[in-house]
Parts: sequence; C-alpha cells; structure tokens
Amino acid sequence: MDANRTGKEINKEETFFHNSRKLVIIAAAGLLVIGLTAGFILGLFDNPVPVTEQADQAGETEDIATEKEFENGEVIAIINSKEVTRAEFNQAMEQRKMEYAMHGIDLESEDMAELLKEVENEVIENFFVIPIILEQKAKQEDITITTEEIEERLLEYKDQFGGREQLEEQMQSLNLSREDLEKEIVRELSLKRYLDNFVEKYLGKNPDQVITKEDLAIDPAEVEQYYKQIRDTYNELSKVLEENTPGSPREQVEMQRNQIEERYGHILEADEFNDVKTNLEEQMKERKLKEQQHQQEQDIFFKHIEELREQSKINIKL
Repeated sequence: MDANRTGKEINKEETFFHNSRKLVIIAAAGLLVIGLTAGFILGLFDNPVPVTEQADQAGETEDIATEKEFENGEVIAIINSKEVTRAEFNQAMEQRKMEYAMHGIDLESEDMAELLKEVENEVIENFFVIPIILEQKAKQEDITITTEEIEERLLEYKDQFGGREQLEEQMQSLNLSREDLEKEIVRELSLKRYLDNFVEKYLGKNPDQVITKEDLAIDPAEVEQYYKQIRDTYNELSKVLEENTPGSPREQVEMQRNQIEERYGHILEADEFNDVKTNLEEQMKERKLKEQQHQQEQDIFFKHIEELREQSKINIKL
C-alpha cells in the first residue's frame, strides 16, 4: 500500500476498484480449500493474531498429548483433541511461500530463516489453531448455514474467478470437488456467524459501548478536503483519458472515473462546496461510523479469541 496520502486515495477508500477480499486472494494463490477459513481469519484483522509461545502452550497442556502421538512426525499439533497433520501444515506453508514469492521474497533462502520461523508460527495459528477453536464453538452454538447461503457464496467465487469455467478449472487443478468446496464454505460462514453473534450479544450486554452517528464529530476542514479530493481525483483521471497516454491502464482509469461519477455525481455537478457540504458530512459520518464499528469488532474478536485460547488445550510441535 502506498504510504503517501494523496487525492488519489479516494479511489481506495471510496470506490470498489481495489476492494480486494483477502479470502479470495488466498484462494487464488493456489490452495482454495485450506485458504477459505484461513483467509477469513486473516481478513478479519488488520494484523495476524499474535502467537502464544509454543513452550508455554506445551507446558500448560502437556497432559493432552503424549510423545507417542508426535513421534512419527505425522501430527504436529493437537487442538482440543483435533489433530493437525504435517501434510496439512506443509500445504498451508506452500501457500504462504507462494504469496511471499509474489513479492520477491524467498522464504527458503538462508537469510530468511528468522522470517520463515515467524511465518510458520503465523500459519499454525491463523490457519489451524484459531479456525479450529472457533469451529468447535460454532458447533456448540448449533449454527447452521442454508443452501441458499452456500449458493450465494459460490456465486461470489464464480465472479471473483471470472466465471464458472475458471472456478472449475481452479478446482480441478487442486483435485477439489464441489462437495469439498461447499464444506469449506459452510465452515467459513459458520465462523463468521459465530463471531457476528458474539459481538451482537456482547453489545447487547454492554449498550453503553454501542457506537452511533450521534457520537461522532467531523471537522469542517476535513469535509472540505474530502470534497476537494473527490473533484481533484476525478479531474486527474479525466485528464489521463483525454491525453490517452501510451502505456496507461486505460480500462482501469476509466472504471475508476465511472465509479466516482456513479457515487459522487451530485458532488461533481455542484457549483460550490456549500451546496453539498451537509450531504458530504453525512457520508463522512457514515464512513467513520463503519470504520469505528469495524475496529470495535476487531477488539472484541481479539479479546474473545484470546479467552478461548486460554480455555483450550493446545500442544504444538513443529
């Protein structure tokens, strides 16, 4: 992500151009099944959930797994009696290695040994420990996913992969049946519903923590700056299209401009800032509300997951 905040940032924050779903990115990287739930977990938080020191885990839960269960190396983790095999872990690691390789980082190189260890810890935590614990809780809550919800999710995947044929090609390359995919979709949606339900119950018990638009204040200077960003970005994109610069991603530029027109046409048509100030301020409040609610959900999720980890019996031997 570009660290510099410019007028062009509006395309990231206020259009759908780069609205990437981490879940789909992970799936597209090559391992669709194992990427579903892990992608949901990774996409849930801005940063990976911190990994508890493995030595502490083993010390606290050494009674749940004997050396015999680990001695052949086929099992590398036991989470509340749920085993994780070396093959499953290696598959997830290959996925992460491919993602790093796309950014020019070879995790197999000698100078990446420390980073490789961090990635291994991240994978065991976010691909296995957390999803397994949450899945177990979702089953206790008797959460069910309807056929209609599964079909809707499948349609989203078809769109993300460019159509049914492309998705089926991806599945065939992974020797993945529709039944396998549907099972993982059920798992993904179950985890999401469990966490959504938990947040709803938590806020129901703590109404004083509910965030509303009335609690928010927007600096008038921010509103005017936002107005300027929208118009400047639209003008920049229009200029690129008019000049028809060789090598420019014309289709992308045109799509971004069209998105701005569709969403902010009333602002672009306004003669002056005061004509749209109230409306724009309301939009900014809506955006800020969603951001703060999302951050609050993350905080609640983090705390709950840490509590679940403390209550769980976990033994890991990579």
